[in-house]
Amino acid sequence: MTGLNEQTILKWWEIFKGEHPLTEVRILDGANSYSGYFNDVHKMIDALRPYADKAIYGIINIVNDDCLGRKQAGRIIRISKDEATGDNIITGRTMILIDLDPVRISGVNATDEEKGYARKTMCAIGSFLKAQGFSTPVVADSGNGYHMYYRVKLQNTPENTQLVKDFLGVISDQFSSDKCDVDTSVFNAARITKLIGTTSRKGTDTSERPQRESRFVKVPERWEFTDISYIRKVAAMKPQPEAQTAQNDFGRKKFDIEAFFTEHNIKVKSREPYNGGIRYILDECPWDSTHKDAAVIQRTDGTLCYHCFHNSCSQYGWKEYRLFYEPNAYSQADLSAYEFKRDYNDRRRGRGNLSDLFKHEVTSDLGPVWMKASEVKWEDPRNAIYVPTGITRLDNKIRGLGVPGVTVLSGLSGCGKSTLIDELILSALQAGFPTAAFSGELPGALFMQWLRQIAAGPAVTKVWRGEELAYCYADREVSEKIDRWLDSKYFFLYNNDYGSKWSKLFPSIRDAVEKKGAKIIFVDNLMIMDLDFEGEKNDLQGQLIKQMMDYAKAKRVHILLVAHPRKETQAKLLRMQDISGTADLYNVPDNVFLLHRVNTDFEKRAIDFWGRKRLDDIQLAGYSTILEVAKCRSNGTANEMLCGLFFNEVDRRLENERNEDHDYGWQEYSEPQVPFNNEFDPGDDGDLPY
Repeated sequence: MTGLNEQTILKWWEIFKGEHPLTEVRILDGANSYSGYFNDVHKMIDALRPYADKAIYGIINIVNDDCLGRKQAGRIIRISKDEATGDNIITGRTMILIDLDPVRISGVNATDEEKGYARKTMCAIGSFLKAQGFSTPVVADSGNGYHMYYRVKLQNTPENTQLVKDFLGVISDQFSSDKCDVDTSVFNAARITKLIGTTSRKGTDTSERPQRESRFVKVPERWEFTDISYIRKVAAMKPQPEAQTAQNDFGRKKFDIEAFFTEHNIKVKSREPYNGGIRYILDECPWDSTHKDAAVIQRTDGTLCYHCFHNSCSQYGWKEYRLFYEPNAYSQADLSAYEFKRDYNDRRRGRGNLSDLFKHEVTSDLGPVWMKASEVKWEDPRNAIYVPTGITRLDNKIRGLGVPGVTVLSGLSGCGKSTLIDELILSALQAGFPTAAFSGELPGALFMQWLRQIAAGPAVTKVWRGEELAYCYADREVSEKIDRWLDSKYFFLYNNDYGSKWSKLFPSIRDAVEKKGAKIIFVDNLMIMDLDFEGEKNDLQGQLIKQMMDYAKAKRVHILLVAHPRKETQAKLLRMQDISGTADLYNVPDNVFLLHRVNTDFEKRAIDFWGRKRLDDIQLAGYSTILEVAKCRSNGTANEMLCGLFFNEVDRRLENERNEDHDYGWQEYSEPQVPFNNEFDPGDDGDLPY
C-alpha cells in the first residue's frame, strides 16, 4: 500500500480546487505538523510522496492567494500552530462538510461492521436533506467513515459560520447515535479534511481493523449549488431553551423529563448518551402512532428538542409536544397557535369530520316560500365544510374552499394556473374529498405527468437533462405508487376523447358527482368549452355559471372554474372585471382568485394599484407568484388579500415557503429509514437513495 492514489488526488483537485486553485495540505505526525501551499496539483503530489505513510489533509474552501508569500509556499515544511491557515484567511466557503465516523475507542481503525453504521447514517442524512431541497452531494469514503460535501456559495462571515455550526448541530441532533457520530466540529471555514486518495492512519493495520484508502463513492454529473435558504431552513430546526416561566422557576429549574414521561405514560424504547445530554427514543409519535422514529433530546443546559422524522409531523417541536400532553404548560396564545396548527394539519390530512357532507341528502321539501326568523335553521359556522387549499395564508384567512360553493380562477398566460390547480387537486384528495377534473387544454398523459411530478416532491423527483434544458419527472415506479394513491382517494380525470361540448360535459360532471362520489370539480377552462346551446356568448356564459352555482348548492359540492382574461389585459394589472366574457363570471361565484407572476411587467403594473410599500414587501420576500383574493363572499374580502408563493422548478410546486416539502401521504409507509435501528447494513457502492 503506497498511501497515495495519485489519480484520485487529481480528481480531488478537479472537484474541490478547480475554480480556486490554491490549497494548504497539512500532514499530522504525532505532535508534529507539516504544511505546504500549492496552486499546482502536480507539484503538490510530488511534494507529498515522501509523506505517503502519514495522515494527509487539505483545505477545501477558498484560501487567500497572499498565502503564496508564506515560507511553506510550493514545499512542505514543519510549522508551528500559528503558521497554519486560520479562519480569517479563508475568503469564501465553497462547500459544507458532513463528516460521519462510527463510534469506537480512539486510536483504532473501524471494522467493516462499524463502517456499515456510518454508511447507513449517511444514506438517511442524504435522503433527509434532499427532501429539504438540498442538491446532491459529493460522497467520499474517508477510510473509516463517510464524507458528504454540499456545494455552496457563502461569504466567510461570523453569521455564516454560526449558520453552518447550527446546521451541523441539527443534523447531529437528528442522526448521531451510539453507533455513528456526526462531527459538529467541522463548521469552521479553515477546516482541514481528509485528502481523498490518501490512506487513513488512525491505528495499526490489522485484518479486522484495516487501514483503508479514501476514495470517492459518488460524484454527481452536475454538482449543483445548494442555496443558503435551504441551509437556513434546516438550521432553524435547532431547539431553543424553554421560556422562563413560573412553572420552571423562571429558568432556574431544569425540566424533569423522566417525571414527564412517567406522568403521561409515554413509552421510551431506549435512552442514549448524546453530547453530554441524553436522547430518548420514543415508542411512537403522539400525532401518529404508526410513526416509530420520534425522539426527545435533553441537552446538558436543559434545552429540550422533539423531532419526528416523518414530514407530516416535522412541524411539531418540543413546545407542541409538551402542549399535546399539558395544554396549560404555556400561555393561552401558545395553546391557541398549537391548536390551530394541529387542527389545520388534521384537516389537510383528511382527519376532520366530513360525515355531514357525505351523509347529506337533498329533499324535495323546500319548506315555506317566506320564512320567519325562527324557521331558519341555525348552523354553527365552526362546523362548516371547507376544503384546505394547502396555501396556508389563504386557508388562514378564508379557511379554504367552502362546500357548497363555486370559485373562478383567472390569470395571465404563464402565471402558473395549471400548477395551482394540480396542488389544489392533491390537497383536496389528501383532505378526504373525492375529486374530478376536466382539462381541455392538456392531453391526459401530460396532465398526469405534471400532477405526479408535484405529488412526488423534491426527494424522489428525477432530472433528465437534454442538451440545454433540464426536465424533471416522477419515474415509473414512483408514478405507479402515486397512481394507486390517487385511485384510493377517488380521483377521476375526464377523457377528452368525449369532447368539450357543454351539453355532454355537464351530464358527465353529474355522473362524477352522483355516481363516482366526487365532491370537488375542477373545470379548466371556460374558453375550451363549446357552449352548444342557443344564445349570445355572454348570455350562455351567464347561464353556465348560474347552472354551476345551482348544482353546487343542490349537491353540496365545490366547483372551481378557470376563466381566461381578455387579451387587452396583457398590458395592465389583472382585475376581476378583466375576466373574459360576462360579468356574471365574477358577480355570481363565491370566490374570485387572480394569479399573478412576479416579473418586471407585474412590478410596473402593480405599483399604481397597490403602492410602493406593498410592492417593496413582495420584492423583499422574493415571491415568484402572488395569489390575490379579489372576492370572497364568506368574509367580505375584496381586492385586498395577497398570498405570496415561491415556485420550485424541481417539482413544479408553488410553495408557502422556500424549500417547503409537503408530504401528500402517498409514500407514508416508505419514508427513508433513520439510523435508530442500528442493525448492521454495510450496503454497497451502488446508487445512493438521494
